[in-house]
Amino acid sequence: MTNIVLYCAHADDVILGAGGYVAHLAAEEGNTVTAVFATDGLLHAPKFIDTRRWAEEACRILGVTDVRWLNLANQRFDTFAVIDVNQRYESLDLKPDLMLTNSRSQLNKDHRIIYESARVITRPLGNHVNVLSFESTPWRLGSFKPQLYVDITDTLGLKTKSMKAFKSEVRPWPHPRSMKAIKTIAAYWGMHASYEYAEPYEVVQWFR
Repeated sequence: MTNIVLYCAHADDVILGAGGYVAHLAAEEGNTVTAVFATDGLLHAPKFIDTRRWAEEACRILGVTDVRWLNLANQRFDTFAVIDVNQRYESLDLKPDLMLTNSRSQLNKDHRIIYESARVITRPLGNHVNVLSFESTPWRLGSFKPQLYVDITDTLGLKTKSMKAFKSEVRPWPHPRSMKAIKTIAAYWGMHASYEYAEPYEVVQWFR
């Protein structure tokens, strides 16, 4: 059995950055997949929308039914010490073998804080957690250099269906959260790996 944790700042991150791979992982016999979203599910002004019901439906489409919320204020993670974020996560006692998390390269500060938290909580101190990071937006502070490409040709449909369920976050083209953009980005990364559609990942740490 492989225990997989999707540790992300916001629920749409996992759909946009890893939805195709998550659908593969959830479908594999013997895997358990838990989504941990650091946010409280509430969008910041001027929207003030509670997205949790849509996020949980989107996860179900991908095959993930175990969804947890750390209840940090959206776009205000920097008002919490990283140790406090870590303790909220650690209270869940999940013990993953594989963690997928936000990339350190992202402009969104919430994303970078969760990357830092993930690095701390997966230090090899008597345990060995493989960690992959992904991009969920095209806006970066640093470079994103993937070493792993996952073929999502068979699961792209589930990825886009999942995003459609997240009603507050879908945008018209050419926004990166549009349906056309999701397919275009997947085709772009697929081109790098000779797949029709792919998702890229940075290997943060890997144990064998």
